[in-house]
Amino acid sequence: MKVIYGNRNDLPVTKVDESHAKNLDKMIIFGPDKGWPGHAMRLMSIGAGGASFNHKHSHPHWVYVTEGEGTVTIEGTVYPASQGTYVLIPGDLQHCLENMGTTPFEFICCIPVANKEDA
Repeated sequence: MKVIYGNRNDLPVTKVDESHAKNLDKMIIFGPDKGWPGHAMRLMSIGAGGASFNHKHSHPHWVYVTEGEGTVTIEGTVYPASQGTYVLIPGDLQHCLENMGTTPFEFICCIPVANKEDA
């Protein structure tokens, strides 16, 4: 294993497909090709008025909010989220994240992945 060191400003930004989210950017911090086989650590940024659409899948999410104001809705229960909030979203539950403020709602999201394309 080698040292991986960097700054978020140097991470490539991918716009999440509009069929899955509104105004959501994704940056891969660690993943299968960046020091963490089988998992991905992503920095997600939801702009004002944005959200991930309500969805579910078999894998869990481990989320830690780094800035902004938003909500995490799981199976219809709404949890307020701001800097320092953490939540485990188990697999197979309907969920979405939404920016409720005027500045970006940003969070680290870790998931299990089979390959870098899944990150």
